[in-house]
Amino acid sequence: MKLTNKYKLPKTLVAAIQNDTYDPGEKSDISCTTLIGPTMIRHLKRKHGGEIVEDASGRIWSLFGQISHAIIERAGVEDEVNEKRLYMAVNGWVISGQFDTLCLENNILVDYKTTSIWALKGDPKPEWEAQLNVLAELCRQNDIQVDGLQIIGIARDHRRTESLRYKDYPSVPIKTVDIPLWTTAEAQTYIHSRVVLHQAEPVCCTPDERWHRPDKYAVMKKGRKSAVRLLDSEEQAEAYVKDKNVKGGYVEKREGENIRCDGYCSVREFCPCVKPWK
Repeated sequence: MKLTNKYKLPKTLVAAIQNDTYDPGEKSDISCTTLIGPTMIRHLKRKHGGEIVEDASGRIWSLFGQISHAIIERAGVEDEVNEKRLYMAVNGWVISGQFDTLCLENNILVDYKTTSIWALKGDPKPEWEAQLNVLAELCRQNDIQVDGLQIIGIARDHRRTESLRYKDYPSVPIKTVDIPLWTTAEAQTYIHSRVVLHQAEPVCCTPDERWHRPDKYAVMKKGRKSAVRLLDSEEQAEAYVKDKNVKGGYVEKREGENIRCDGYCSVREFCPCVKPWK
């Protein structure tokens, strides 16, 4: 991968990004994080690794996530195991995964996430649940007991003023999120299915993997810039204008987005699946 610095970030930060010490494990065919991710992205990264160009500005939050892990690793709490890498074999491949913290007092497996405040307000992300349950199965396969799963979310964009204005806004920039623990059978079925997918020919990302936002239809009103209402279909929007007797009302289509493809995928320029969605 080639790293650019279009926004002239301090060279110390750029060097820290370049000197990433992440190691997926020499003995592994695939890491836990890659296993739960899209097959096409993995394929294109392996095929075009030396051609991929990323700007340092896009790696800042990833760098801060690594900083938080380093802080946890140095904590030295007596009844915790931190940053341990494990391996297991599935369908001819070796999977590796490194957990953040295992609390020996209650056998809770904990993962720290530097994320947005909105990710902490709703249900846990499906990829968080999958990642932690793969790590839990890695633990079981290595004779380590796991009785529960938690995410410790650290909100990088928390605003105290918002917590004073809105009741549903978190009062502090950190939240503990309980994650459902799958049975051994559920975890093994999921892991095997993901290995088989990655061993086959890559397929285009699903809408969820593209972080797809569907088209919306905005009920607009003359003289007003913001939408009166956002609805899922043109028919619903037209009916709303009629039923609510919105004076000067009209319907405006808001095109959907593939958020990952448009702004967060490092292999987008090599992807054979992008153009059909343009």
